[in-house]
Amino acid sequence: MLNFVHLHTGATRTATITPSTYDPDNHTVEAVLATGAKVSRFGFSETLAMTPDAVDISRVALGQVKLLDSHDQSSVSSILGTVENVRLEGGNLVGTLRLGETDAAQ
Repeated sequence: MLNFVHLHTGATRTATITPSTYDPDNHTVEAVLATGAKVSRFGFSETLAMTPDAVDISRVALGQVKLLDSHDQSSVSSILGTVENVRLEGGNLVGTLRLGETDAAQ
């Protein structure tokens, strides 16, 4: 399980990686990207809707969804790879993480 912490707000998200899906030849692994679980935020609770109407995955097919180190958008060096094949499964947002060739991504 990976925990991601937002640099500015301190809010966290967790991605559950399924090690049995790791493909070393393609540098990919399947992960749960989001769930509908209630998450405590600063003074409130957040619950994400996990329905086709609530989740816009149109940028995934365009290759525009990057896998970032700790949600860090301040530098291209924070890009660890891309997110592909995103879909809803059993109330969870699931996708394929394709890791880049950099030392940080490996």
